[in-house]
Amino acid sequence: MKLSTRNVIKGKVIEVKEGAVAAKVRVDIGGGTIITSTITVDAVRDLALKEGDGVFALIKASSVMIMKEKHLRGQPIPRFDAGNLLVFLA
Repeated sequence: MKLSTRNVIKGKVIEVKEGAVAAKVRVDIGGGTIITSTITVDAVRDLALKEGDGVFALIKASSVMIMKEKHLRGQPIPRFDAGNLLVFLA
């Protein structure tokens, strides 16, 4: 299968939280980096996603949001309203 997406990152599912319509899927891509994606519950079921599955995160964005970190006991706490989040920890 050919895709126009250039940002393809291999990872492992560490959590799937299903809601009524949408699900949050957390993917560990290594180096302490977790990608969180919001997809439909139907997509989770069609892909039979579960913790431990190897997956690819395909990132093709039409917009970039700005966020500001707040700190709690010296730890950064990201504050945002987007459903998809890519966090790099140093």
